Amino acid sequence: MQFCSLSFLYMFLPMSVMLFYAVPTHRRNLVLLAISLIFYSMADNMWLVVLLLSICFDYVMAGLLEDYKSSQKYSRIIFLIFAAKEILMIIWCDMMHQLRGMPIPVGLYVYTLTSLGYITDLYKGKIEKKDSIVDFALLCCFFGKIFAGPLVDGRDFIDQLNAKKRSLSTMGEGVVIFVRGFAKQAILAAGMHEVYEQLQMLNDGQITVLSVWLLMISYTFSLYYALSGFCDMARGLGKMFGLELPRNFYYPFQSRTVQDFFSRFNITYVEFLKKYVTNPLGREYGGFWTYASSTLLLNVLTGFWFGINLNNLAWGIYFTVFILIEKYVLFRWIPKIPPMFLRLYTFVIVMLSFTIFAGENLAQTAEYLNAMFGVGGMPFSNNSLLYIIAQHWAVILLSFIFATSITEKVNRFLNKYTPALSNVLSVVMNVMVLVTATALVV
Repeated sequence: MQFCSLSFLYMFLPMSVMLFYAVPTHRRNLVLLAISLIFYSMADNMWLVVLLLSICFDYVMAGLLEDYKSSQKYSRIIFLIFAAKEILMIIWCDMMHQLRGMPIPVGLYVYTLTSLGYITDLYKGKIEKKDSIVDFALLCCFFGKIFAGPLVDGRDFIDQLNAKKRSLSTMGEGVVIFVRGFAKQAILAAGMHEVYEQLQMLNDGQITVLSVWLLMISYTFSLYYALSGFCDMARGLGKMFGLELPRNFYYPFQSRTVQDFFSRFNITYVEFLKKYVTNPLGREYGGFWTYASSTLLLNVLTGFWFGINLNNLAWGIYFTVFILIEKYVLFRWIPKIPPMFLRLYTFVIVMLSFTIFAGENLAQTAEYLNAMFGVGGMPFSNNSLLYIIAQHWAVILLSFIFATSITEKVNRFLNKYTPALSNVLSVVMNVMVLVTATALVV
């Protein structure tokens, strides 16, 4: 089962919400865990046992850490066993996926890294283990965030589970956020993926410079709206059940620098890496080589979120080069450049980076780059491309518009000066969006 399915939207979700609020307050976390496990079994039943075994193992490790916290030697051994299990599990599943085509378990990165963060904090003495296995299991596998995150802070999430602060207004906010995430998936991500597929089907004689640029733009927007759509739906679902999940994407294509892009793209994963990997290495306080090596590690691991392979390694190296250039070469000029040109510069750098993701290997990435810059006398445009643009101009235009904060600024303006009109327009627009997205799913 997927979020963008009619069975989830009009059956599973309403029944889950009604059941959750129908039971006594002290039983709601148990009911929410049952809902999450049922959802996971319907999304990926072959890996449900692996998920449960992983959660039980991690909970036992957390208990052992708490029992032996006074012994530095034993607590270190326990933590190393636990960390090795998490890392090896990710590497093994990814290798089996690449070598044998075995599907990667749904939510593998989400629940393993969430557990890793929680138990690392426990090992370092930043938190104490006072949580039931129900709370811990919900931290790892709450169904709203299982597909693509966001990653959450363990203590903050579990505290929310037991705070019991739920209201109709919060639920309403959650519905709105969920609908917008659903629309990103069903309208923008799906629409741009269709553009990408049509461009992929062009034969060699029909390929132009502009068609390859549009190919990369459509691929990038399709990936961005799919991921940010999942995370928006997760935030919406969280609010429906009284949980506040962090924002994971904040208009990354409005970034003024490559460094700024990484503060807006997959935010919770980047913050996770900084907190548990690069900051302990002294990234922010060391010299050039410390900063360069830890930035390289950060960017490579960010690329590996999408899979452990050579292309994603190259993606991390690519961004590291630009971040270092900005920090040590361009830092004097960046504040003097108009924001519009900085955003254009960052957009182009990011678009070029996604040739690495789109290519099946580095040789194909090189072909894309050559085509984008007209190497070999390739024509700039042709009728085949114009036909595709004419077919999909609306979704292309909307993808550019919603990649910026224009609509958010308009909404804030209306809320400030005409709140009644803003509320009416919001209801009308959200209903229209839901109907349109539902029709496209059908």
